[in-house]
Amino acid sequence: MNFFRRAIIHLKRNMWYSLILLVIIFLLGSASLGIVFSYQMIGRTEQNLWSGLPAVVSIEEDLIATRLHWETEGVWVDPPITPELMEEISHLPYVDRVDSSLKHHLYGRNLNRHWDSEAGIDNLSLGSFGLDDFDVKGVTQSEFLELISGILEIVSGTTFTNEQLASGTPVVLISQELADVNDLEVGSLITLETLHPRHVSVDGNLVIEFEVIGIYELRSTLNEFANIYLNGHSTMVIEGRNHRVQELNLLNQMYIPYVVLAYMVDSQTSTLRSILGEDVFSEFIKSENFILLNDPRELPDFHRAVAEILPEFLMARDVTDSFKNVFTAMDHIRNASSFILILFIGASMIVLFLLIIFLIQNRSYEIGIYLALGEKKWRVRTQFMIEIVSISFVAITLSLFTSQILSAQIAHYMVREEMANVQVSGNTGIVELGYNHFMDRGANSLDWFVPEVSEIERLIELSDVSLSAINIIIFYFASFVIIIASTVLSTSYIMRLNPKEVLL
Repeated sequence: MNFFRRAIIHLKRNMWYSLILLVIIFLLGSASLGIVFSYQMIGRTEQNLWSGLPAVVSIEEDLIATRLHWETEGVWVDPPITPELMEEISHLPYVDRVDSSLKHHLYGRNLNRHWDSEAGIDNLSLGSFGLDDFDVKGVTQSEFLELISGILEIVSGTTFTNEQLASGTPVVLISQELADVNDLEVGSLITLETLHPRHVSVDGNLVIEFEVIGIYELRSTLNEFANIYLNGHSTMVIEGRNHRVQELNLLNQMYIPYVVLAYMVDSQTSTLRSILGEDVFSEFIKSENFILLNDPRELPDFHRAVAEILPEFLMARDVTDSFKNVFTAMDHIRNASSFILILFIGASMIVLFLLIIFLIQNRSYEIGIYLALGEKKWRVRTQFMIEIVSISFVAITLSLFTSQILSAQIAHYMVREEMANVQVSGNTGIVELGYNHFMDRGANSLDWFVPEVSEIERLIELSDVSLSAINIIIFYFASFVIIIASTVLSTSYIMRLNPKEVLL
């Protein structure tokens, strides 16, 4: 009788044998698919996270390096970020544009700040001179960082023209809240000056009148995160009252051409030097230098490339600092899945090997008769191969369908449980110098780009763990390799005997 026909007849006559083997292979296949789904989900979740991150990088002082230099050398360095350096960075293939700005505080005569009394943040008067201080940002582009990223939106008037930016025209953008509290509108005039009479003589005070050409509204919010605990004491970090203070600071911030602010800063610095003999206020003059990339997935490549350009004591920083725990958790799941999958493949081969040996031992009399009648060993081995592969094909196909539903849910659950224990730090300005030792580099526009914690959950839910056609083919191939290898090893164990030894 043809060995193929013998295999089919045996499967029909021994349904319990076929069913037991089908169930075991089905369970092994489902379990291995669950591990594969977890590994695949981590990869796709990580891709989603990278794609969902803002493609914004800040070029700034490396506080850890400068602090270490100060502790070892006794000198605090102040590394400059030159236009030439930013120009060189802009030529990297990953860069879409460069956004450089100058930030300083000026004084507004007869201007009132916008406050939030409901949040307990009231007007903190600076004196009786009718002056209040405002953060002023000098920009070099009409579509500056906050506008192009959607943090702010012009709701009345317009932004700067290239001619106004180049010539240093005294024009200003203010928030709707600041306009409302001061009864201002597009076309109104406001006065900004460099010195406060409470502190120094008004001699040398530079006063410039600005025209309001645009009014903006805040379209984004700072995301609230858990406190940082230092030595058992809570330090508020973009949460609660301090969180709202930073939002109010942006609503009270004015935008003017970079050329104008640079001129006013130079005037203020010269006056203070002539009066005080030193530039004690230079620490309040801040520059912000941002790089906008073509694609957030290019962030790792950009960091490797820019590291070769940046001089000592400067660094490139992005919001991934806030997600380092998330990426670490995903690496743990990926490494664990890889390790478990390797162990599971080995365990599956051992289980199948022992199971097939057990089944063949129960049929040793049948095998001995085949060999005694002159049947070739390879034909007997092929018969077993047909039986096991046929059952395995059905079991693997069933496991693909069920695992597509069950294993995908398990993979989602595993990742969500792992991520639930991960803390996302909100303030990108907090830098960890050591155990329970932090330094605040101050408010930075990068804080506005940190995604919400709920965004991580959304990206996890968006992770598609369905297998592609090529993945299904690979799974079938790998499964049959394991099954065939186990069958060959198992049948070789008994086929090495002669018919008499098999029958005995």
